Amino acid sequence: MAGTAQPTIAEALAREELAAAVRIEGEMLFIDYEATTTVRAMSRPASCAN
Repeated sequence: MAGTAQPTIAEALAREELAAAVRIEGEMLFIDYEATTTVRAMSRPASCAN
């Protein structure tokens, strides 16, 4: 993971100039990014609407 996926994803984030960082914890890869909105409420996906 750290040798293949992390560098590839980090390079793509840098290329697109996205404010995000990639980190590895054990066998999990996380992408930490800044919030793009201050909205606190979540809406349900259209596929879940009644």
